[in-house]
Amino acid sequence: MSRKSNVLIVTGEESQKKELEAILYDKYVTEVCSNGKEAFDYLNNHFPDVDLVITAIQLESIDGFELLRLMKISKVLNVVPVLVLIENEDTEDIRKAMDFGAEDIIELPEVSEVIRNRVDTIIRLTRKPDYKNVMEELVIEQIDKYIDKLGICKCPTCRCDLAALALNHLKPKYVNTEKGRLISVTDKMSYDNILEIVGVIAECAESVKMNPRHTLTRNNEE
Repeated sequence: MSRKSNVLIVTGEESQKKELEAILYDKYVTEVCSNGKEAFDYLNNHFPDVDLVITAIQLESIDGFELLRLMKISKVLNVVPVLVLIENEDTEDIRKAMDFGAEDIIELPEVSEVIRNRVDTIIRLTRKPDYKNVMEELVIEQIDKYIDKLGICKCPTCRCDLAALALNHLKPKYVNTEKGRLISVTDKMSYDNILEIVGVIAECAESVKMNPRHTLTRNNEE
């Protein structure tokens, strides 16, 4: 099964928070922030795990409009869709929310089914498939397999440096894992590809041996 989508609810009203959580709990993973600053910090720390933001307008620290504006000018967060909660059919707030880039709006009060359907539609239209660069897994597998023969230090720093250097010299290979499909090593690459990976790892191992960063780290700690 694919992972549940993550929805960030931003509201300072306890009753609104409980209502939205009740509507979404069986299908989505929900997190709640009580003010705009907390939400913006959360998004920066948890991107790209958040699939949708549902925000009220009236918030402490920064309001919903400012949160939306900050997200849309961010080179990272601008891809996260935002559903804005508008009270009392305020046409000015509706216009402002759409101008700032809201994906959709909900005019409160609204029935639970409508809110759920709006969320389902936005998630379906905007959620990206889960892509995985299987080259990363293959490089780590081959390093672990041949590390004794490579003659490099086995500490985490040297091992990670070797993996990073090798990946910088290899083309990524992406697969769609949206359905949770497990892909075996033989499915990922041909035998010739594996030989290429091993060859690149061996070349990069020489650089790591000549410049082991773990030595610098230990000296700095001392």
